[in-house]
Amino acid sequence: MKKVLIVEDEFSIALDLEVYLEELGYEVVGIADHYEQAIEMMETEKPHIILMDIHLKGSKTGIEAAKIAYQTYRIPVIFLSALT
Repeated sequence: MKKVLIVEDEFSIALDLEVYLEELGYEVVGIADHYEQAIEMMETEKPHIILMDIHLKGSKTGIEAAKIAYQTYRIPVIFLSALT
């Protein structure tokens, strides 16, 4: 089973994603809403893929977190955003 980490600062969106992914047979290993939490969960949960919001709570962005995900842990990232 593929393990997915959701990084999204809007909790209702994150919960919807979690439900959809689990219905499709994925294991959601966690939901992070800011950079530091995302980095910690990459290390501890070792997801196979990350669904990443571009704008997160705090001063660092999802883009910065994605760089760490790929460069340090070689975890692929799919960006999500409601921005046009």
